[in-house]
This record gives sequence, structure tokens and C-alpha cells, in this order.
Amino acid sequence: MSIPRSSAAAVLLLAAGLAAPASAGAAAPAPCGGSAQITDATGDGHHINTDVTAAWFGQAAGQLQAVIQVKSAAWEPAHEDSSSATFAMLFRVGGTVRYVRGVAPRNAPPVYDHGTWSGGRFVSAGPTTGSVTQGPGGTMTIDVPAATGAVSGAVIAEPFVLTADGEDAPGVTHYVDRAPGGVTPTEPAYGADLVVASCFGGTGGGAGTGGGTGTGGGTGSGAGTGTGAGTGTGSGAGTGTGADGTGGTAGPAGGLGTGTAGVTAVQLTAPARVTGDGRVRISGRVVPARAGMIVTIRSTVSRVKVPNLVTTADGSFSGLVRIPESTGLRAVVDGFGSQTRSVLVRPLVRITTKRLRSGAVLVTGVVKPGLPGRIQLLRTTAITPSGRATVSTSGRFRIRLANPKRGRYQAIFTPAGDRAERATSNTGVIR
Repeated sequence: MSIPRSSAAAVLLLAAGLAAPASAGAAAPAPCGGSAQITDATGDGHHINTDVTAAWFGQAAGQLQAVIQVKSAAWEPAHEDSSSATFAMLFRVGGTVRYVRGVAPRNAPPVYDHGTWSGGRFVSAGPTTGSVTQGPGGTMTIDVPAATGAVSGAVIAEPFVLTADGEDAPGVTHYVDRAPGGVTPTEPAYGADLVVASCFGGTGGGAGTGGGTGTGGGTGSGAGTGTGAGTGTGSGAGTGTGADGTGGTAGPAGGLGTGTAGVTAVQLTAPARVTGDGRVRISGRVVPARAGMIVTIRSTVSRVKVPNLVTTADGSFSGLVRIPESTGLRAVVDGFGSQTRSVLVRPLVRITTKRLRSGAVLVTGVVKPGLPGRIQLLRTTAITPSGRATVSTSGRFRIRLANPKRGRYQAIFTPAGDRAERATSNTGVIR
């Protein structure tokens, strides 16, 4: 008996230890800290049901959960020849990249698992549970098991989302979106780091220490210090007989705290696009607010150099940055990072034309910022280039036209790689 490909996929997922949800439609929890750890541009994922717009961690009834929000939720593959679509939240705890994932077969509810991400592949460690909501802005909510290490006292670092729709070839996943970022799983773009304890209002203190021995009985007391954002205290009274009392019993664990033992959030804002070779202002905030903290701005490209910034009393920081090519910027304070903010460069291209005595025309131009790439010179009514030139990091180029037609001309600049967007120059007139 043959099994339809979609049904076969569901059977295999369940056999591998993934778990189907008990129900669908549960509302997603609010983000820990009040704002999503990940936001992503709409439209960079080429299917609306796997185009991620935001993702975050929240909690419900004491359970840490990962939430993935898409442009328009239909939990199934978009490609007719795909058997399933994948939605995964990845994050680092300690030195290991973990994930929670929902896999949506066709005509069947999603199934969920957790595990590690190694060598560009998901390695399942067992099932978990989840739920979904449908339609515009729909969400997939996945329970994050303690086995991932995302427990009280831990930091969830460098989170990102991957979505996929089937395979391009056997064993070759067809990725649709990476959030934040574009599509490629290896992009160095991440969401904001998160202290797990901040999702639960801080962690409880540990048990107090017992009291010492002493004449008539000692009194035991001890403050248990919580991890992450919380602190608590515990105490215990000792009892004694005769000359030597016995030690006091350990005090109870402290309750939930709301202390400010360390950084719990770093926020960064930057313009999405910069035109030309100017400077842009970036700014942000560290939570809890503290003056004098050193903020390191990390760039995904080496040409972008940003001096360290320093927080003011309200935790804010800002500075001017020259962006010579498209990059991602991430603010880091005491090893705790913000979301990576992508800044795209749109070059400015300027040309001038000069008729020489010989009758030839010399076209000179400059690209700012100076980036390597190619120039094509086109008459505005033509589709075939009249001339070509190579641009170096100086940004300057020259094209000599022996006998050009009269008309209006523009230079089209295509940068090498993805270092900037394509750009069109001003119009030069040849008479």
C-alpha cells in the first residue's frame, strides 16, 4: 500500500519523537520584557506563511515558550511538491546552539521537537508541545523544555529564526527566511539576548545556611542569592540543649525577587538605509539603567569601525557612525547583546560629460562611498550599454566614447557582492 508523501512525512516525524499539539488556537504569551527579541522586515521571506515578522520568548503558567509570528499564517507548505514547512527558534545556551521547532505537514497539525543545531543540521533530542493561531499575524508557540538549558539563571543568547519549505534536492533544505536577516542560515545576525529569569520577575533566593552551635542553641540565618535578576533571603532558628546547642536548620528558599544584579536587556536603533558617504546616528538603551557602562558596537563587516560608546544615567547611549558598506550592527554590554540591526547603503553616483577636441566624449564619475564594482553607461532610450568601467575602492571611473549619439546618459553602478544596493547616477547630456 502506498502512503501519500504528506502522510508519510507526518508518520516519520512522530516516529522520530516529535509531538503533536493537544489543541490549536491558544493566544501567544506577551514578550518577556515587553518587546520582541526579534523583529524582521516584511517581504524578505518569499512565502507569506513562512515570512517571519517577529519572534520572542514569553511564559505562561510558569512555562517558558518561544513564539514565531509570520505575515499570514497557514501552517502547511506553500510549494506543491513540498511535504512540510519548518519553523524553528534557535538560540545559544552556554556553548551550545539549541532549538525548538514546529514542522507543519500538509493536511495535518504541526508536530514539535527540540534539540541542537550542529553542522547546519537539526539534531533532535525529543518531543515538546506547542500551538498555533491562524491568519494575518498568526503565531506558533512552542514550549521550551528545561532540557535545552534555558532555565532560571541562564542567558538565552543570539536567538534567530529559520523557516523552510521542503527541499531543493534530497537532503538540501529550501530555506525561506532567517529572522533577523535574509535567508541564509549562516548570516551573522541575531535577536536580543535574554535573561530567562526576567520572564518570571526574577528568581528565588537559595536556602539559608544553618545556624552554628553554641551555648543554649545558636540562631541560624542565611541569605540565599538568586540568579539572573532576582534575589531572595532565607533563615532558620537553631535549637540547643546543655552547653552545646545544635546548629539551626537551613532557612527556606527566598521568594521571587526583582533585583538588578546585571544587564537584562540591550536595545539598539539604527537607520535601515543610508545614502552616500555620510554618517548616521545610532542610539540605544541598557536595562536596568546605569551610567558609565561601556557599549561595544559590533559590525558584520570589518570596514565599519565604531568607537565604544558610554551609557548616561538613564542607560541611554548614542553616537555617529560612518557606514562605508551595508552591514549589521549589534550593541554588546558585558557580553549581553542587542538585536542585530541591518543598515543598507545606497551609493550616490555622479557623472559629468565633456566633449573633447577630437569629437570624442569623456565621461567621468564618482561613487560614494567608494566601493569596488561595475559601471554601465546607458543612453536613457537604449537598452545596450554605450560603455563600461570598473570601479575600485577610490570610487572614481572614466569612460571614453569615440562617437556617441546625442542624448541623455546615466551610469548604473553594481557593487561587488552584497556590499551595497545598485544605484543610478544623475543624468549627463551629450550634445
